[in-house]
Amino acid sequence: MENGRLVLCVPSERIALARKTHASVARSMFIWFGVVSAVILIAGVSLALNDRASLPGVIVVALGFLVVPWVMAATLRKSLARAMLFVGSDGSTQVVVDDSGIRVADVLLPYERITFVVGTVEGEVYSDGGLRGEAMAYRLDLADERPTLGRAVGVRVGTGARKKLYREGAKSTISLSIGIDCASTIDAPAGMVNQLRTLPHRGEDPGRIDMPFGAFLSNEQLEQLLGTIYQRTQGTRFPIGIVAGALDWASVTTSAAETREEIWRSCDRVITAN
Repeated sequence: MENGRLVLCVPSERIALARKTHASVARSMFIWFGVVSAVILIAGVSLALNDRASLPGVIVVALGFLVVPWVMAATLRKSLARAMLFVGSDGSTQVVVDDSGIRVADVLLPYERITFVVGTVEGEVYSDGGLRGEAMAYRLDLADERPTLGRAVGVRVGTGARKKLYREGAKSTISLSIGIDCASTIDAPAGMVNQLRTLPHRGEDPGRIDMPFGAFLSNEQLEQLLGTIYQRTQGTRFPIGIVAGALDWASVTTSAAETREEIWRSCDRVITAN
């Protein structure tokens, strides 16, 4: 940060690690579900030969398991592509705050076009206690069934994948939202500006930029960003701050389609810190 100008960048090594992690998790899913599908197919064919199962049904189930990793891989590619949308053409810069406005990747948002800037530091939280919690509930007679072997293996695989993505991948939770008006005047790549088509528009050509800030940057950097914007604008041009809780977050972000006066009222009720 220099002369009040804030530049937030992500090291190229961090992006390379995220790409590698997403590819690794996708590959692991193909291997695991491929093995499961093969086991089902072999066992099913054996049963079908003894007239104890329907061969077409076995094939359908095995193919069903093969579809799952394709869906998961598509989701992983989408979340990474979404995160990369907010990285500048230099392959590093994500957010710049200076006299001209807020630059997100290569897109400049002049202060006069911004209607609010809010963040949340409660995004994705990794927890590894799912299976342990189920086992403990069974031991304490709070659950009727002990986790099965299949459930245990599935949870272990899923937990390992989530843990790897959380630590090394690009998290997909939206943790920074910037409301704008005259959205059609903002020169942004496809997919960056949410046109709020599902909301009734009362504002002047409203839009919203929803950024997975935590994909590559930290909560401390998010708070630094909000503080810098507040100092730049004296907190009088548009609402700025932290929003806690899913309901309050939804209230603020949907208010982007409203007039500036209504946006101020909505934000004043729920912003917990500046």
